[in-house]
Amino acid sequence: MAKANITEYSATAGSNTEIDGTDISEGCSPATINNAIRELMAHLKDMDVGTTSLTSPSGTNITATTALKTPAIQFTDGDAAIQIANGGGVTANDFSSTSVNIDGGAIDGITLGTNSAVTQAVIDNVNINGSTIGHTSDTDLMTVSSGLLTVAGEVSMTTLDIGGTNVTATANELNILSGVTATATELNKMDGGTTVGTTAVAGGDGIVTNDNGTMQQTSVDTFDTYFSGTTKTLTNKTLTSAVLNTGVSGSAILDEDDFASNSATKLATQQSIKAYIDGEIVSGGGGLSQVVGDTSPELGGDLDVLARSIVSSSNRNIALTPNGTGVVRLDGNVDISTGAIDLKNGGAQSYIRFYCETSNQHYAQLQAPAHSDFAGNITLTLPSTAGTLAKTTDVADEATALAIALG
Repeated sequence: MAKANITEYSATAGSNTEIDGTDISEGCSPATINNAIRELMAHLKDMDVGTTSLTSPSGTNITATTALKTPAIQFTDGDAAIQIANGGGVTANDFSSTSVNIDGGAIDGITLGTNSAVTQAVIDNVNINGSTIGHTSDTDLMTVSSGLLTVAGEVSMTTLDIGGTNVTATANELNILSGVTATATELNKMDGGTTVGTTAVAGGDGIVTNDNGTMQQTSVDTFDTYFSGTTKTLTNKTLTSAVLNTGVSGSAILDEDDFASNSATKLATQQSIKAYIDGEIVSGGGGLSQVVGDTSPELGGDLDVLARSIVSSSNRNIALTPNGTGVVRLDGNVDISTGAIDLKNGGAQSYIRFYCETSNQHYAQLQAPAHSDFAGNITLTLPSTAGTLAKTTDVADEATALAIALG
């Protein structure tokens, strides 16, 4: 088959026996050599002008002064590294360069390596220059540094996520915090909690109150003045050590001079108490005239008469009548009980004195013997008939004295 172009030549010299039909085999006619050379030159020109496409061209340094027309540039192993499409599109599977200047056109799917450095890039209206990112009309809108992004303008977003949690507050709600100087501890106290302190309250301390929709801080003294000047009703409240000034009134305060209602849940006024005492207990002379309200009055302590005496009026008797086995004890050593009088003492012999009829000027004293003279208790029985007791020294003889003694 005639070899019509250079791509049909053999790399083995002995296999090339003709050029486009001109015989150049061993022993050919010399007249065919000229024609063969001219055919070879024509084949080379076809390759030069692109009429003939080389199957696998290779060269150490290929220079194209006008244009290198090829759909692909491959590596020696046949991998297509760069492909050129109709219309001028270039596709590079893996492109690497120490310096690339792309001015104009579009770049799709580009990946910059770890050590790639772009001094300045303008993407549409976004300008990236060093550590600043911004709009072409505001190139330093954002500044980035290690761990910090600084925004010099406004931030507009649909959802703000901080640490995985969406911020649901509106801008107006967040603006309420504008100007707040409270610490986190102070804000937490406003939130309440179970921990309650014991800080003492002073008049100058502030209390937060709602003033017709506006929160205000008012002093304790201001509240005290307000409460002092207004009337409040306390229901089911317990007052400890309460101090009531000026006056008290109400349905539970009664002004009854006779205490007629006898209520267990009402209070009496001072005037009604005084009127009741004056009318029921105290007489016009200022002394106790009658105690009739209590049929069995009792003393809660000792009755100390001071320099006074217990007397009766209108010559009435004073009857001391103890109940049951009780006794009337005088001076702690005198017992008067039914049919018996015991005169005890504090260390001397007991005695009874009988005074005369004239101003009690003289007395006859009955006295107990001394302790050393007793052999036992004795009883002296008075005679059953009228008569006069005589002393033994007044009897003339012993017989008469014995007769008196024997009765």
